[in-house]
Amino acid sequence: MSPTGPRILFNAGRNALRLVLSSAPPLPGQERTVPATLDVGEGGRLLGVELDINGTDLLPPAADERAVAYEAATGTLYVEVEPETGAEANIGPSRSVEIAARLLADATGAVVEVEIPRRGTGYEITYPSGNR
Repeated sequence: MSPTGPRILFNAGRNALRLVLSSAPPLPGQERTVPATLDVGEGGRLLGVELDINGTDLLPPAADERAVAYEAATGTLYVEVEPETGAEANIGPSRSVEIAARLLADATGAVVEVEIPRRGTGYEITYPSGNR
């Protein structure tokens, strides 16, 4: 985890990574599945995830949350897990994968956690949940 990135938990039962964006607990029933794009770096390292919350009743995380950028005009939320460095700074289409992400919200409807599958068609995240 980067010093400014989200806390990352591994859910073995769902084989998924949970990116914790806030200390506020998610509420049962406050979840949505939305289209997302994973940015995966060298060796299966998760760099970030772009989420489309447009058209949902979800709100972006609080403005002070770390490593989260929100563009209100498009309803796009970006969570940076690890900053891009060197050659990884130019991620091409072969390193971006379309997925469905599960978002969990707090009492106000603000996104507090993002859950993404560790593997799927055309990708496998090996770090931060596995070997680096």
